[in-house]
Amino acid sequence: MNEWNVGAIAAITGGQLLSGRPEDPVRYVCERLADCGKGDVLIPLVKIADPAGYAARAARQGVGALVLPARVAAAAANAAVPVISANSVRDAYFKLVKAYRRRCKARIIAVTGSAGKTTTKEMIAAVLAEGGEVQKNWRNYNGPYGIGYTLFRLRPRHDFGVLEVGAYIPDSIDFGARLAAPEIGVITCIGLGHAEDLGGREGVLREKQKLLRHLPEKGLLVLNGDDPGCRSLDLSRCKAPVRWVGLEREREDLFLWAEGIQVHRNGTRFQLCGLEREVEVELPGFYGRPAVIDALLTAVVADHVGLSPESIAIGLTKVQQTPGRFSPIRLPGRRLLIDATYNANPHSMSASLESASKLAEEGKRLAVLGTMSNLGEEAPEQHRAVGRLAAELGIALIALGQYAENMAAGAQEAGGTVIYASKQWRKDHIVDLALNLLPEEGVLLVKASNSVELEIVAEAIEKEAARRSGLIPPLAKIVPTRYYGFQRHPVTREWAPHEGIDLSARRGTPIVAVADGTVSKVQMDHPTYGNHLEIDHGDGIVTGYAHAHKIYVNVGERVAQGQSIAEVGNTGRTTGPHLHFEVRFHGKAVDPYYYVIR
Repeated sequence: MNEWNVGAIAAITGGQLLSGRPEDPVRYVCERLADCGKGDVLIPLVKIADPAGYAARAARQGVGALVLPARVAAAAANAAVPVISANSVRDAYFKLVKAYRRRCKARIIAVTGSAGKTTTKEMIAAVLAEGGEVQKNWRNYNGPYGIGYTLFRLRPRHDFGVLEVGAYIPDSIDFGARLAAPEIGVITCIGLGHAEDLGGREGVLREKQKLLRHLPEKGLLVLNGDDPGCRSLDLSRCKAPVRWVGLEREREDLFLWAEGIQVHRNGTRFQLCGLEREVEVELPGFYGRPAVIDALLTAVVADHVGLSPESIAIGLTKVQQTPGRFSPIRLPGRRLLIDATYNANPHSMSASLESASKLAEEGKRLAVLGTMSNLGEEAPEQHRAVGRLAAELGIALIALGQYAENMAAGAQEAGGTVIYASKQWRKDHIVDLALNLLPEEGVLLVKASNSVELEIVAEAIEKEAARRSGLIPPLAKIVPTRYYGFQRHPVTREWAPHEGIDLSARRGTPIVAVADGTVSKVQMDHPTYGNHLEIDHGDGIVTGYAHAHKIYVNVGERVAQGQSIAEVGNTGRTTGPHLHFEVRFHGKAVDPYYYVIR
């Protein structure tokens, strides 16, 4: 955007330049002052209470131009920053988005669907990163402003932009696609998501249909061939070629398909078929047929832009699971918590139940399910159907929220087990109920629409399971000085993850083993950790003790809970004597507070 200037911004937005020189160059566009670099255009999307003060701060930061609502712009015109007055900041913002998009050379992929949008977007971004620079929506910011925010962060170095496009009200996909101007469109499935807002099942189909008109002749449309909704699209209105994927090989129109699907505790494995060479694909942390469909959709996009089958397979192993979207969380006792609390509709609920059922044997499957929102008049029957499916899959049910009785009735009709069903519920009661009933090697699915806020239940289950693990504190007196999380290092002053907790104590204070185990590591004089050791307690739990003055144990030695293993010191990178204590669960750092401090 280096060839743009203040005058061009005023012309594009239809605004009036109140101060500054039109020939002054500008760079990129930002919505927040904190994000602006020198020469950037700032178009704030929030109410400005003190326009003069705000403009003064923008000037000090070197902002290239400031776009403000006409009602407050005059009050900011005396600041040392060009000020543009716009009748509607919203309209000005989206005019800038479209103009900026026209100047971007990146190839844009738009992803929509009633379920699986975010996962597919993340998969496509991870795989395309094997062949170039990629920009994508942050999390699921898939509304018009989220799309604009992402497009404004495309730079000349980016080869691809992967945009999730949501459908919340009529014409939202049409508007989002006008902004994105995608080359490639992907539809994961078409179900009842937001049916109440879009006019029922037919309204959802009409909304998804609108993506097709925005794809160019040299573009591509990628569809889920196993989904009845996608099969109902009117493809005569699409200028781009269409490619189908699916799991049912007998369909003759499939471009790619999967064979040999295996679901295991760590993810899903399958053979990717239809490309130049058949390759085996591993999806760590992703489970079942829905994940395979998302991977197939991704593979079509990657093949279209020129990636090899091997690059596609490698990229798919690097996809990070998004929190709350069938995210696996390991619990002590070889138990698995599946956090699927971000959202729910009949399609995603069915897919989650089917995938969860494959992760534990019958008698060890449990689900905490809540309301699926925005289903309109179909809500009671759709919740009853969910209960029936849970029963058919051998999943015991805890049903919560407005349609709990419908889910329970469906489960009972199919001969299933209903543990608890209520519109009103207490978090602590549900946590106790779930953990007390979940056996070793069991799987627990927690899922509902995000308005139900079942994520607080999933989080509480994880913390309570940690508390029940039986670990004791590593020091007799607990004085935390630094907690787990992303923070500034006290020595380097750099922001970084702090994967443990720091406990202040005098040098020489005894450190004890928090549980029985085997010493798996002893290292002296590490530049950061100093003298430190690790103990493997089994069941995936490993604890670490750093900055010790003395260490009393050796690798391979068995230790008992409460046994003295070291003394507090200040070796390594420290500001004083303390114990840096870590807990790792199946190789992943977790917050020690809930395991031993409480």
